[in-house]
Parts: sequence; structure tokens; C-alpha cells
Amino acid sequence: MSPFFLAQLALSSLPSADPIADSGTCYSIARMRDGESQSIGVAWQDVRHVQRDGAKVLEVVVHQRGAGGRFDMRDAFVLDEGTLQPIEFENSRRGQVHVALRYGPGSAEGYRIDEGVTRPIKVDLPEPIWEGNLFGVTVAGLPLAEGATFHLPTFQYDKGIAAFEITVTGSEVVATPEGPVDA
Repeated sequence: MSPFFLAQLALSSLPSADPIADSGTCYSIARMRDGESQSIGVAWQDVRHVQRDGAKVLEVVVHQRGAGGRFDMRDAFVLDEGTLQPIEFENSRRGQVHVALRYGPGSAEGYRIDEGVTRPIKVDLPEPIWEGNLFGVTVAGLPLAEGATFHLPTFQYDKGIAAFEITVTGSEVVATPEGPVDA
């Protein structure tokens, strides 16, 4: 096979924002206790295709609240629309920035605030890299087909460099409030 063909094959299996629609979704966070599901919080996910500084990006915000207001965490992602690779990430807890990262070629830089102390973050990363805090949107952007496998290197500010290892094992129809959906 030619190097050009191999490069095209590799690019065809990368995530992309193409199959992802703009959406705003609210989820109930529940736990099972004594065989009963109990709501313990809510999560809001907002996904938007936008232009930023002349580039097409996907903005994703995931905001979770629970425990009577004691738990309040918001993750905001800016992703390259063509590959879903991260450009920016910010994690806030109870309305205060906890982590802010800016991704560049081969690195992530920013800071983390713990108990009032700001600590710089500068990490050399392999290329390509995906944001390790964002699962569903990343998987939704893959060309999922039965038997397909994916290895996506990730960076997560608490866990460092890792990878999403994904294997598509089958499909089924899932009931949703809007009706059945192929999954």
C-alpha cells in the first residue's frame, strides 16, 4: 500500500464533529439503593458548532449538580471540528475555575488551583491527542461499524496520558422518549 493510502485510511477512522448535531440535553443522575433508583442530581450537556477566531469548532459544556447543591462541577471544551482534538478545556467547581488548559502542537499548558494554590501545568503530549474528560461526544464522532476498533491517545489533568480503547461489538435498538434509536 502506498503511504498516501495509509494516511487516508488512518484519517477516515478519526473522530469528527460531522455526525454530531447541536443539542441541549438534561440528564438525571441516579443511583440504585435497595433495588430502587434514586435521583441524586442532574447533568446538562450543551453541544454547539460555532466559529471561533475564524475556525470551525465544537463547543461542549457539561454541567453537573447534585447532593443538594454541595456538588457543582462544570467542564467546558473547545474542540477542533474536523478531528475533535482539544483546543481548550476548563473545569470549574462551585463556580470557581479549578483547571484551565490550552492545547497546542504536542503539548498542553495551563494551570490548576487546589485549596487556593495555583500550580502550572505544562505537559508534552503525543500527537494526535484527545481530551480524556470527554467520552460520549468523542465516541459519537467515530465512524462506528460492527467490528471496528479504535485507539485514541488521551490526556486527563488528574490521570495524565492514557487512551480510549474502543471496540464495536454489535448494535441494538434503544428506546428513548422520542422513539426507538439504532445504537
